[in-house]
Amino acid sequence: MGHISNHMNQKHSLQANDNHARNFVPEFKSTQNGLQAAAYKPISEYRESFLCPECSELLIPSDMPKGLSCPRCKKTFPFLEGAVYFSKIDKEIHPSRLDTDASQKSHWTKWRLLNFEFCKKVLSEMSQINFVLDIGAGKGHFRELFIRYNRYLALDFYPYPGVQIIADFTKKLPLRNDIADLILLSNVLEHSPEPLDLLKECRRLLRPSVGRIIILVPFLIKVHQAPFDFFRYTEYGLQYLLRKAQFSQFKTFPLGNLLDINDLFQAATLKTTFNSSQKRRSKLEFRLYSFLQRIYSKRLKKSATFVDKENAFVLGYGCVASK
Repeated sequence: MGHISNHMNQKHSLQANDNHARNFVPEFKSTQNGLQAAAYKPISEYRESFLCPECSELLIPSDMPKGLSCPRCKKTFPFLEGAVYFSKIDKEIHPSRLDTDASQKSHWTKWRLLNFEFCKKVLSEMSQINFVLDIGAGKGHFRELFIRYNRYLALDFYPYPGVQIIADFTKKLPLRNDIADLILLSNVLEHSPEPLDLLKECRRLLRPSVGRIIILVPFLIKVHQAPFDFFRYTEYGLQYLLRKAQFSQFKTFPLGNLLDINDLFQAATLKTTFNSSQKRRSKLEFRLYSFLQRIYSKRLKKSATFVDKENAFVLGYGCVASK
């Protein structure tokens, strides 16, 4: 990955003759083949949403090659390829694979599927949602759940396709107070070196009374997106942080069980063993072991009668909280 200056200069040259793309942020629609950009909402419709992360002044549109500017401290934030850049891209960031379709559920892990179903259930029980903030949106795996709402903003620290705000989550987020009816924080908290600060920022952005935040955190999952993978949370650790961040109401839910954990570790063991340079085996042998593992897993699930009353064996947790 090159330095941010080279990265942004390349983007600027691509956009030099495309005022439309610089002035508008993408919205999405669901299609038979997944999600695609459907329309572009003018930045003017969001202009009252943005605050300077340095001095908290309301930002105003500047000359469009520059993007947004702060009338107080005079800082400018470039607007490139439909995204506003409030921070540089850390050259140590290794993004998720960009050659896979995020909407293809057949490629999702059990953990991601559980996350999706949890969000879907929570949304089905909510009303009065107008403005959604997807913090740490990544490749937009769950975007199809939110496109029906009037306003949807995707934030990330890396310019994945569809992300509209590039920001540093360890600092003040560039949005005004009490803006969001719903915030999604899916598999983000473990990547924040200062999780309490991030939760406090989320609380600041939530509308009083009606605002909700959906949080998803893994407990048993491999190290990923190194070196930006800092924590794993129990429900007690998550509840502690929410109390410290002064959320008044919250409830946590265990996601996954011992059988899911068994599947995860069986698959990881097979993959690691057969990918080892010291114990390389044939593809046929790998397929045979994988097939036997799937048969074993199915039979175990049919015959299992264990009851984990304490929810001691989980893949992770979902949480819903409000101010």
